[in-house]
Amino acid sequence: MFAKIKSAVRELGLGDGLGYLLDQLLAARLKIGGFTRYVLTAQPVPEGGGMAMGRLEVREAKAGDPALAGLPVDDQVLAYRFGQGAVCLVALDNGRAVGSIWFCFGAYDEDMVRCRFLLRPPAATAWDFGVYVAPDHRLGRTFARMWAAANAYLRARGVQWSLSRVSAYNVASLQSHKRLGARAVGRATFLTLGPLQIMWSTARPRCHVSWGTGRPELEVKAPTG
Repeated sequence: MFAKIKSAVRELGLGDGLGYLLDQLLAARLKIGGFTRYVLTAQPVPEGGGMAMGRLEVREAKAGDPALAGLPVDDQVLAYRFGQGAVCLVALDNGRAVGSIWFCFGAYDEDMVRCRFLLRPPAATAWDFGVYVAPDHRLGRTFARMWAAANAYLRARGVQWSLSRVSAYNVASLQSHKRLGARAVGRATFLTLGPLQIMWSTARPRCHVSWGTGRPELEVKAPTG
């Protein structure tokens, strides 16, 4: 046990390392809840400068599109995402779905914890989530090309910042966002024990306690400078 604690703290730091171990205890072992810690990020949408797509095609896939069957997302999750007005950009290699990025505008209803993220300012921001690249395409340029196409899509809508939440326990994802120019703009922590959820965050409202279906509405703001 001491070795696990030492390894988690070395990789994630003291706070997130202990948080990860608590989450594993509550979720994986006791199966009574979880301890979720998010880093809230803002990624700039660059001006101009497209990228050659090669044989990759990136396009919007609406509900019922056959391309969605190639993604590791079940019908229930697809219905939940499209039900809140989410947009899916799918990357195709010779007709095969090899990646995707999802966006919401105005607000995003989280499905991992009970929370609604409110995007500020609404007209200049989007919320990205569900980023996926097929294992056999992770060493190539698929990820960069997919984001280049996504940025072009967002620019056309007048979006300047793509906001998101990244697990504080996922070092690889945090580093990927950093390489794309993302900045940390806040944090949010959720402790769940059965129907009880306690949230504290750097974003408003700072604290929230709910039972059953209640949820906080967190304002995530894009940088102003």
